[in-house]
Amino acid sequence: MPTVSSCCGLNLRTGALLIGYFEVIISFIGVVMSSILIVHLDEFENIGLFRNISMIGITVSILTLIVELFLTNGINKTDRSQIKPWVVIKGIMLCFEFGVLTLTCWILYLEYSRDHDVLVFLAVLATEICVTGFTYFSMIVVQSYYKIMPRYQAIA
Repeated sequence: MPTVSSCCGLNLRTGALLIGYFEVIISFIGVVMSSILIVHLDEFENIGLFRNISMIGITVSILTLIVELFLTNGINKTDRSQIKPWVVIKGIMLCFEFGVLTLTCWILYLEYSRDHDVLVFLAVLATEICVTGFTYFSMIVVQSYYKIMPRYQAIA
Protein backbone atom coordinates (compact mmCIF):
# COMPACT_ATOMS: atom_id res chain seq x y z
CA MET A 1 0.00 0.00 0.00
CA PRO A 2 1.39 3.44 -0.86
CA THR A 3 2.28 5.90 1.87
CA VAL A 4 2.12 9.68 2.14
CA SER A 5 4.15 12.14 4.20
CA SER A 6 1.34 14.64 4.82
CA CYS A 7 -2.43 14.97 4.50
CA CYS A 8 -3.84 18.05 2.74
CA GLY A 9 -0.93 20.20 3.92
CA LEU A 10 -1.17 18.92 7.51
CA ASN A 11 1.11 16.50 9.27
CA LEU A 12 0.02 12.86 9.31
CA ARG A 13 -1.09 12.86 12.93
CA THR A 14 -3.41 15.85 12.43
CA GLY A 15 -4.71 14.50 9.12
CA ALA A 16 -5.43 11.08 10.60
CA LEU A 17 -7.12 12.69 13.59
CA LEU A 18 -9.32 14.86 11.33
CA ILE A 19 -10.25 11.77 9.31
CA GLY A 20 -11.15 10.00 12.54
CA TYR A 21 -13.34 12.85 13.78
CA PHE A 22 -15.02 13.21 10.39
CA GLU A 23 -15.81 9.50 10.29
CA VAL A 24 -17.17 9.58 13.87
CA ILE A 25 -19.62 12.27 12.74
CA ILE A 26 -20.57 10.32 9.59
CA SER A 27 -21.08 7.10 11.59
CA PHE A 28 -23.23 8.93 14.14
CA ILE A 29 -25.36 10.31 11.29
CA GLY A 30 -25.64 6.77 9.93
CA VAL A 31 -26.91 5.50 13.29
CA VAL A 32 -29.48 8.32 13.47
CA MET A 33 -30.67 7.85 9.87
CA SER A 34 -30.99 4.07 10.25
CA SER A 35 -32.89 4.57 13.51
CA ILE A 36 -35.27 7.00 11.81
CA LEU A 37 -35.83 4.46 9.05
CA ILE A 38 -36.68 1.78 11.63
CA VAL A 39 -39.18 4.10 13.34
CA HIS A 40 -40.96 4.86 10.06
CA LEU A 41 -41.01 1.32 8.63
CA ASP A 42 -44.78 1.12 8.54
CA GLU A 43 -44.87 3.89 5.92
CA PHE A 44 -43.14 1.75 3.28
CA GLU A 45 -44.71 -0.82 0.98
CA ASN A 46 -41.95 -3.44 1.27
CA ILE A 47 -41.44 -3.45 5.05
CA GLY A 48 -39.23 -6.56 5.11
CA LEU A 49 -36.69 -5.11 2.68
CA PHE A 50 -36.44 -1.79 4.50
CA ARG A 51 -36.22 -3.53 7.90
CA ASN A 52 -33.26 -5.57 6.64
CA ILE A 53 -31.57 -2.53 5.09
CA SER A 54 -32.04 -0.45 8.25
CA MET A 55 -30.77 -3.24 10.53
CA ILE A 56 -27.66 -3.69 8.39
CA GLY A 57 -27.19 0.09 8.30
CA ILE A 58 -27.47 0.53 12.06
CA THR A 59 -25.20 -2.46 12.75
CA VAL A 60 -22.47 -1.26 10.37
CA SER A 61 -22.78 2.32 11.63
CA ILE A 62 -22.45 1.29 15.29
CA LEU A 63 -19.48 -0.99 14.58
CA THR A 64 -17.68 1.68 12.56
CA LEU A 65 -18.50 4.30 15.21
CA ILE A 66 -16.81 2.13 17.85
CA VAL A 67 -13.76 1.50 15.65
CA GLU A 68 -13.47 5.20 14.80
CA LEU A 69 -13.64 6.14 18.47
CA PHE A 70 -10.76 3.71 19.02
CA LEU A 71 -8.89 5.39 16.14
CA THR A 72 -9.24 8.90 17.54
CA ASN A 73 -8.39 7.75 21.06
CA GLY A 74 -5.38 5.78 19.78
CA ILE A 75 -4.06 8.78 17.87
CA ASN A 76 -4.55 11.10 20.87
CA LYS A 77 -2.79 8.66 23.23
CA THR A 78 -0.24 7.45 20.63
CA ASP A 79 -1.44 3.87 21.20
CA ARG A 80 -0.88 1.61 18.18
CA SER A 81 -3.09 -1.15 19.59
CA GLN A 82 -6.16 1.10 19.35
CA ILE A 83 -5.44 2.08 15.75
CA LYS A 84 -4.89 -1.44 14.40
CA PRO A 85 -8.62 -2.45 14.58
CA TRP A 86 -9.49 0.56 12.41
CA VAL A 87 -6.91 -0.46 9.82
CA VAL A 88 -8.27 -4.03 9.69
CA ILE A 89 -11.97 -3.04 9.61
CA LYS A 90 -11.39 -0.35 6.97
CA GLY A 91 -9.51 -2.86 4.82
CA ILE A 92 -12.50 -5.19 4.99
CA MET A 93 -14.88 -2.30 4.30
CA LEU A 94 -12.81 -1.19 1.30
CA CYS A 95 -13.17 -4.66 -0.25
CA PHE A 96 -16.90 -4.52 0.52
CA GLU A 97 -17.18 -1.07 -1.08
CA PHE A 98 -15.53 -2.29 -4.29
CA GLY A 99 -18.15 -5.05 -4.37
CA VAL A 100 -20.96 -2.56 -3.71
CA LEU A 101 -19.60 -0.29 -6.43
CA THR A 102 -19.60 -3.16 -8.94
CA LEU A 103 -23.05 -4.34 -7.90
CA THR A 104 -24.41 -0.79 -8.02
CA CYS A 105 -23.11 -0.32 -11.56
CA TRP A 106 -24.68 -3.57 -12.68
CA ILE A 107 -28.07 -2.91 -11.03
CA LEU A 108 -28.23 0.68 -12.22
CA TYR A 109 -27.30 -0.32 -15.75
CA LEU A 110 -30.04 -2.95 -15.83
CA GLU A 111 -32.59 -0.67 -14.19
CA TYR A 112 -31.96 2.61 -16.00
CA SER A 113 -30.60 1.54 -19.37
CA ARG A 114 -34.17 0.97 -20.57
CA ASP A 115 -35.41 4.33 -19.30
CA HIS A 116 -32.39 6.26 -20.57
CA ASP A 117 -32.28 8.05 -17.21
CA VAL A 118 -28.55 8.62 -17.33
CA LEU A 119 -28.45 11.35 -14.67
CA VAL A 120 -29.69 9.03 -11.91
CA PHE A 121 -27.18 6.39 -12.99
CA LEU A 122 -24.32 8.89 -13.00
CA ALA A 123 -25.30 10.49 -9.66
CA VAL A 124 -25.40 7.16 -7.81
CA LEU A 125 -22.22 5.97 -9.51
CA ALA A 126 -20.40 9.23 -8.65
CA THR A 127 -21.49 8.91 -5.00
CA GLU A 128 -20.21 5.34 -4.79
CA ILE A 129 -16.90 6.33 -6.41
CA CYS A 130 -16.47 9.23 -3.95
CA VAL A 131 -17.18 7.03 -0.91
CA THR A 132 -14.78 4.34 -2.12
CA GLY A 133 -12.13 6.95 -2.95
CA PHE A 134 -12.42 8.58 0.48
CA THR A 135 -12.12 5.20 2.18
CA TYR A 136 -8.97 4.39 0.19
CA PHE A 137 -7.49 7.84 0.86
CA SER A 138 -8.23 7.63 4.59
CA MET A 139 -6.64 4.18 4.72
CA ILE A 140 -3.47 5.51 3.09
CA VAL A 141 -3.22 8.43 5.54
CA VAL A 142 -3.92 6.41 8.70
CA GLN A 143 -1.69 3.52 7.56
CA SER A 144 1.11 6.01 6.84
CA TYR A 145 0.71 7.52 10.31
CA TYR A 146 0.55 4.05 11.86
CA LYS A 147 3.88 3.11 10.23
CA ILE A 148 5.72 6.13 11.71
CA MET A 149 4.19 5.87 15.20
CA PRO A 150 6.53 4.83 17.99
CA ARG A 151 6.24 1.09 18.58
CA TYR A 152 6.61 1.27 22.34
CA GLN A 153 5.35 3.95 24.63
CA ALA A 154 7.51 5.06 27.53
CA ILE A 155 6.02 4.15 30.91
CA ALA A 156 5.41 7.28 32.94
